[in-house]
Amino acid sequence: VLWVEANAISEESLGRFAGNIEARFESTLGFRVGGRIAQRHVDVGSEVQKGQLLATLDPTDQQNNVRAAQGDLARIEAQWINAQANARRQQELFDRGVGAQAQLDIAQTDLKTTNSSREQARSALSQAQDQLGYSELRTDHAAVVTRWQAEAGQVVTAGQEVVTLARPDIKEAVIDLPGTLADQLPVGVEFKVASQLDPQIATTATLREIEPQAERTTRTRRARLTLTDTPESFRLGTAISVTLSSAIAARTELPINALQEVD
Repeated sequence: VLWVEANAISEESLGRFAGNIEARFESTLGFRVGGRIAQRHVDVGSEVQKGQLLATLDPTDQQNNVRAAQGDLARIEAQWINAQANARRQQELFDRGVGAQAQLDIAQTDLKTTNSSREQARSALSQAQDQLGYSELRTDHAAVVTRWQAEAGQVVTAGQEVVTLARPDIKEAVIDLPGTLADQLPVGVEFKVASQLDPQIATTATLREIEPQAERTTRTRRARLTLTDTPESFRLGTAISVTLSSAIAARTELPINALQEVD
């Protein structure tokens, strides 16, 4: 006797889609000054810590600016010392009654002017030293290098994109959905995320965002899912399979040949 067990169905499958595990937060870094990239210190896939050196520019121009600023400051410091001595000497002469008020005023004015020039030279030196520090590109948080947009020897401008970093601490699932399905996702749709290499490693997810516009060639819309929990094997770039299902009113399905027409 052929038989089948009739079970109530309470959810409807909306399809299965391939995707990847990606970092929720990515940042693209660039140098704050222009120049020629002298060296890249890490490769794609490298894990970097906060403050780690990523790349350096040829610092020749910045070093020359620092030396020039140091020379200007030394020259103005010498002028300031002479202005101090002259103001002190004119004050002593005036106090003894043998110096003119006009000469004392000129000396004090020269001292104030030279002091202002000294402060300006100090600021210029500090700025030049900052520019020298900007020739080193460092990360401000722990991350994984996902892409380089520039090579050693390439000349870049200030602010040009050089390297992309992904924060591995918060991950999410990314899939592409057909435009028609994306427009008609039912309320309460459930996403089941499983590793393609080992389907036993699985979790659930919720929809975080979906792109408002479809991709021009494939007509799909990218969806980003927040994982309920993140298995350890879900590393950045892990291939995943995402099954969509929706709760429906319970019903029972039977094979058509199990039904018999009754007169």
